[in-house]
Amino acid sequence: MKLHSIAASTTRRSLSIVLGAIALAQPALPAHITDLGLYQVGGINSQGQVAGSILNNSGRPVAAVWSAGNVIAAVSTPDSQAKSINASGTVVGSYFVGSDEHAFVATNGVVTDLSTGYSAGDALGINASGMVVGWVSSNSNPIGFIYNPSTGINTSLGLLGVDNLQATAINDSGQVTGYSTMTATSGHAFLLENGSFADLGALGATGASEGSAINSSGQVVGWSSVTPGGKLHAVEFANGSITELAPGAAESAADGINDRGVVVGSMDSAAFAYYGGVVTDLNNLLPSNSGWELSEARAINNAGQIVGYGRLNGEFHTFLLDETPFSATPEPSSLSMLGFGLAALGALGGSRVKSVFGRFRI
Repeated sequence: MKLHSIAASTTRRSLSIVLGAIALAQPALPAHITDLGLYQVGGINSQGQVAGSILNNSGRPVAAVWSAGNVIAAVSTPDSQAKSINASGTVVGSYFVGSDEHAFVATNGVVTDLSTGYSAGDALGINASGMVVGWVSSNSNPIGFIYNPSTGINTSLGLLGVDNLQATAINDSGQVTGYSTMTATSGHAFLLENGSFADLGALGATGASEGSAINSSGQVVGWSSVTPGGKLHAVEFANGSITELAPGAAESAADGINDRGVVVGSMDSAAFAYYGGVVTDLNNLLPSNSGWELSEARAINNAGQIVGYGRLNGEFHTFLLDETPFSATPEPSSLSMLGFGLAALGALGGSRVKSVFGRFRI
């Protein structure tokens, strides 16, 4: 899971050999990890700002943004959470109005309620131009929406399946993904493009799926089950096919993808990254004796910075991981060689590199 110190000269020489064979200008291992001090994490933008929440003096979550070590409240109301943030620092999420959860967007300290006229809602995604997606509801069936900041208008996305559609993410081209019920027992991930829905299907004929994130190329990642109520599997939906990303895991889910195609998520209680067919347990990139165990990676930006959940010395914490192989975007073949090199270093330096498939989310 973690690499022991590479201070021994024999290990340093081995590291030089491995990196020389890779011939990449990538960051030196181990990776750098930061304790965000947030209670919850959502998205991370290109500036490294993280959307999430902190606990107030009463122990209730308040939507907040972490930026360069500083935490600023996004809204003033408790029981709120920031779910996503764009490059301009505009934040979306949910907060409570009375006893009802409402979707919001916050720009330069101005908070706009996106659930006006509805009893409930949540904003889950935002793109560079400020277009927001999420869901609203006046009954038990959520309705997907897209909010245009230029007009101030919320537009219903309609239905793909039976009676429930939730939009989770939107890219800069306006492509939207999410989840829609298709039958009484399961729903499917979808892609909405130019007003037209595409059912992205599932791993099994009766299985369920959800699109959790989408990049600029229209690649959608999320999860799928083989049967209704079955275990989840991290998947990528692209070019009309579904690829299982961590087939050796008992259970997994993909939560984020950047424009380079690096996917992050969780598998068997371990945070992972997937790139070019190679699965990496992010715990294997940590410094020796860091005290961290990373259980879930929630989002990744185009700089390769990853945010998520883990445990630090046994206690629940949120993290920012950078200076990893994904920061330099090595070629897939090089990542494979890097994995081999790390295993070799473990043998030479007395370290113990755990199997990729070991834990599932907190």
